[in-house]
Amino acid sequence: MLLTRRIVTVATLLTPMLGVASVTSITSGDTLMGNRPMNLIQNGSFEADNGFAANGSFWATGTTLLPNMSLNSWTSTGQSGTYASWGNDGGPTKQGSDLIPDGDNAVYFGGGIMGGVSPNPTYNPDGTVTFASSPVFVPKPTAAPVTLSQTVSGMDTSATYLLDFWTSGEDANFSQFAHDGFFGLDITGESQMYFAAPYGLSGLGLSQRYYILFKPTVNTVTFTWTNWGHYFTPGGLSTELVLDDVILNKVVPEPCSMVALTIGVIGLARRRRVGR
Repeated sequence: MLLTRRIVTVATLLTPMLGVASVTSITSGDTLMGNRPMNLIQNGSFEADNGFAANGSFWATGTTLLPNMSLNSWTSTGQSGTYASWGNDGGPTKQGSDLIPDGDNAVYFGGGIMGGVSPNPTYNPDGTVTFASSPVFVPKPTAAPVTLSQTVSGMDTSATYLLDFWTSGEDANFSQFAHDGFFGLDITGESQMYFAAPYGLSGLGLSQRYYILFKPTVNTVTFTWTNWGHYFTPGGLSTELVLDDVILNKVVPEPCSMVALTIGVIGLARRRRVGR
């Protein structure tokens, strides 16, 4: 099935921040905007544990499932039955996701089936998810919520930063689930943001990259991804998050310099064709 994708223009992506994180994205999930060699996130592609952890190890602190591990450079939280795992499927996917974009490994946020969410989420074409009022989540208490965090120190409050990360969903490659899932992202000093985890047949296709440009309000910033689990939509059960290729770059604050830097240094690297 060939999936039609749209790409956000560079001019739109590089709109400067005014003290509040602003989110834009491309719907194709195929364009790398971050610069991996200049990444301020450590172990952003989850490769540092190769040779030290067994493939399929469970990474959320608090899980009783074995084998477990601590992801290098990351901190996590989970529950006794959290089944969030690291590694691959013996090939370039994780938990039936789209192809892993960088390296051999990704992380899956397995958190069980939620009791519900209120109000219901609204899925926007760009992959952002919104709620009519502050949402209340009812996760499965033995399995979720699941969080993964990293703190970056020495950030420049006068500069703009680009956070670029790749997402897919559990069994997106097989269309096993009936709907996109959703997850939260917290950045210190900003309101919680919500995004779709692609299930394979929505407009997002098999995977989606998200881009956030922001000016930090403090010098030490923590980035936290949260999954509350699968939930029942009117059409069936949603998928859960698979995460990889988390990149944080400092960008020159002036818009004209940002355009030059992004095109000349970060670049618009084509990743691969989409289809199956």
